[in-house]
Amino acid sequence: MAAATTASPPPPFDPVNLFLDNNPIESHLQHFITTPSLQWHPILSNLCSFPAAVFEEVMLNLIRNPNLNSGYLFRADILFDDCVGHRAGDEVEDEHGPAHEGRFRSDDREKKEDERPEVTGNATAVVEPMEIQVHGYTRARTIVRKLIPRNPQVDRALLQTCCFFSSDAPVLDVLPEQEPLQGQEQEQRQKQEHEQRPKQHLVIYLPHASCPSEIPFYHPPVQGVAFLHSSTHPHTHTPTISNISIYYAWFTTSPPSPADQPTPDLSPRLSRTARHLLEILHKHGQGTLAGYVKRVQHDTIIPQARYQNTYTALKARHAKRLLANWAEATDGAKHAFEDLGIAAFLTEVWRDMGYRPSGPPLRANGAEDEQTQEFPGFVDLGCGNGVLVDILIREGWTGWGFDARRRKSWSTFTERVQVCLKERILIPAPLLPTATSLPIDCPGLSGLFPAHTFLIANHADELTAWTPLLAALADHTSFLIIPCCSHDFSGAKFRAPRPPRPSSSPSSSSSLSTVSAYAALVHWTTDIAECLGYEVEREWLRIPSTRNAALLGRRRRVAVGEEGGAMSVEEVLRKFVGGGDGGGRAGVGAEEELVRVTREWIERAEALHKKTKEKKTKGAGRH
Repeated sequence: MAAATTASPPPPFDPVNLFLDNNPIESHLQHFITTPSLQWHPILSNLCSFPAAVFEEVMLNLIRNPNLNSGYLFRADILFDDCVGHRAGDEVEDEHGPAHEGRFRSDDREKKEDERPEVTGNATAVVEPMEIQVHGYTRARTIVRKLIPRNPQVDRALLQTCCFFSSDAPVLDVLPEQEPLQGQEQEQRQKQEHEQRPKQHLVIYLPHASCPSEIPFYHPPVQGVAFLHSSTHPHTHTPTISNISIYYAWFTTSPPSPADQPTPDLSPRLSRTARHLLEILHKHGQGTLAGYVKRVQHDTIIPQARYQNTYTALKARHAKRLLANWAEATDGAKHAFEDLGIAAFLTEVWRDMGYRPSGPPLRANGAEDEQTQEFPGFVDLGCGNGVLVDILIREGWTGWGFDARRRKSWSTFTERVQVCLKERILIPAPLLPTATSLPIDCPGLSGLFPAHTFLIANHADELTAWTPLLAALADHTSFLIIPCCSHDFSGAKFRAPRPPRPSSSPSSSSSLSTVSAYAALVHWTTDIAECLGYEVEREWLRIPSTRNAALLGRRRRVAVGEEGGAMSVEEVLRKFVGGGDGGGRAGVGAEEELVRVTREWIERAEALHKKTKEKKTKGAGRH
């Protein structure tokens, strides 16, 4: 019996240093990339098994998403693209690669603001690309991007021209000498030699800077960076061994002359950066070849640039204050930046809904649409530390939040914010008819909010499943749910049921066995909202949390009672509680289950209220 064949493993990332003295490969490549005004030096090289098409796909993705290479960058705004006729001000479809965020790191980085002034100028002005020609290459595409830093108070933006080239000139492989032929045989040999020549694909980055001092920290202080892909068998679709390498072009004070110019020094930082850039290219290329598909897509509701610009403005206004006054035992940086991101997302969602805050606008131009209307108000269900409420109120959005117990952070906020944070326990209105008793001396809420109120359930746990129902109880009420921990309608922890298999899918349940508990919770919560008639929009927020799914319900498809319309709140409760897929017991009547759910919810509310009172009593005793 013949042995079973297995696919060869991809070449590991173990780059060859081409910058070493007396390196024979360096002497051959030193003058390969020749341009009129730049002198290129090869730095590192590594084998790969992905073809040129994958190389160009990955490089385009890295150009559009520079945050994959540097954690100091937010994004790239595409100002010019001759392939699609794009210029500044046009929208560009965003692409995202594997979820990896590399960084240009340096232990000796100095963050002195006076050394990194902000870039001035009109971001939407037409920007022309830098001109560059490479001997023996044909330019296929030119893009000009603006690199947007994560912290504009420390790093400045940078314009950069990115060029795609291709060539079939041989580089390393030298074709063997053969006897001269004539006629048809000569034509066949020339065709064969042409097909055997390694195809070269080149991408060059050129920063719009005239000297190293104009280069921000996140970019290597060089005049150019080049990535070369050399493919030995360009016409085959099977993986073959190819080569990728990275080059630097240093700044020079005079036109380059290889005979006169000494080899520049490769600093440790430049060496680390070259290795990092080549490693990201290798990783993403091999991943794409293996069929990697990004599981989630960001910016499906709010464009990336709008969200990040608002986030940057909010962070500049609030981050320092929030971190300095942090009073909780939890990680202040994580929670503060997470809530800043959610506040930025809500701000842009509300603006899209036609609302305006009563405070100053966040948009850079300061203009307000005449069609906007006064914001009707928000309620943050289970507001926790209250940071999100604090940010929104300071930004002019009216609203309030409540939680079962008061947090230490509340006392650090202004009086204006503190009066908007209430210690309350929610007894959902649909449970009140079946309640036999209510907590004594417990300030409660029924969840009946005014029409048009926007409900926020940010990691609200027990209130997550109830949020769509509470929204449906009021007219024209919208919501944003960011699920975290899974709880049923009684408030008990449970694992949300796996989503049903689509009718077109195979009978095998292997795909469902990989559904995570969080994915099941997101699907289950979405199902509840959709049964109520909401059009649920899903977004994966750019926040420092793995629980970053956002479910936005701002429109209801069909009214309750109409043909093919939404289910009522009572019908949804009977379906999810009595049907056994929302914490209910299978085979038990819906009414009986609803009584049990009500009893357990109130018991938990009483226990929580009692625990809160005991903590207050102990705290008062210490004084």
